[in-house]
Amino acid sequence: MMSLIELMDDHEEMWKFYREHYIPEKQEYYVTMKVEGRFIAKVLAETIKESKELAISEYRNADFGKLEDIGGNCIIVEDIHGDFLWETGDPDPEEYIPLLEETHCIKRWDAAPELPGAMQFGKYITAKGVLASVGHTQAEFEDIQTAYEAGYTHATHFYNAMPGFHKRKEYKYEGTVESIYLIDDMTVEVVADGIHVPPTILRLVYKIKGVERTCLITDALACAASDSQTAFDPRVIIEDGVCKLADRSALAGSVATMDRLIRTMVQKAEIPLADVIRMISETPARIMGVLDRKGTLERGKDADIIALDKDLNVRAVWAMGQLVEGINKLF
Repeated sequence: MMSLIELMDDHEEMWKFYREHYIPEKQEYYVTMKVEGRFIAKVLAETIKESKELAISEYRNADFGKLEDIGGNCIIVEDIHGDFLWETGDPDPEEYIPLLEETHCIKRWDAAPELPGAMQFGKYITAKGVLASVGHTQAEFEDIQTAYEAGYTHATHFYNAMPGFHKRKEYKYEGTVESIYLIDDMTVEVVADGIHVPPTILRLVYKIKGVERTCLITDALACAASDSQTAFDPRVIIEDGVCKLADRSALAGSVATMDRLIRTMVQKAEIPLADVIRMISETPARIMGVLDRKGTLERGKDADIIALDKDLNVRAVWAMGQLVEGINKLF
């Protein structure tokens, strides 16, 4: 089984964690990530607002460091939520153009397509080879269709931070969710912990979008896999296997690891294991343009492999062909 192409939230400690593992010639980060004794596989690091100044500095200086752990994992690219850098909340070319011109590590950027300037933003970043993704949006079909034509081909944590079918007064309207379903070639990612998206809806996504257009993500925070009820912020608690606002009014992030997603998809959503594995490896690798070296077990590709037992628990991990110590339960 190929190791996972994953996305998780980032904060300042994580920046310090992988600052020393950048490989300039590959524009990739190699790190060994262990969370409470578990292994987090290939990571697409995602920035959050608290790290704006640090993130900008790191983006612009991501040409230093050296490989310290050849057996470690690879943070392949950077992903930015759309409003992360924009002071007004709208895409600002005075901010995103200089940043993309000066850096090489940003490979995906999310935006709400209904915002002023979002179409120009999508066209610009896709011309630079950056994946444009719809996220944190209230868009309905017209905006989603226009966004797709402008280059937005992916949906960020599908079903979360976007509306579904809804009413305004006496009339009914399609939401972002239904609009994305209607565009056949638009790809999606789902937080498949069974809480952010329940198993029945996970099965629906699988049936409609299919294996080749669906990838599974944890969207995990740094407290992933923690048994503590203390999170990264006093306004956030960890309860029922997820981060919540302390007043329990909303979810605040994931603590899932990828092995939990596999079990949720197979055991609760009743999706075939072979398809689940493709949705955590091959599909995200294809979406992010790294299928030439990641996502499948083939001669000449990176030897990133995980072994699971019959209960779908991780027994061993090989990263770049080397067994990751501290996780091995096979030998």
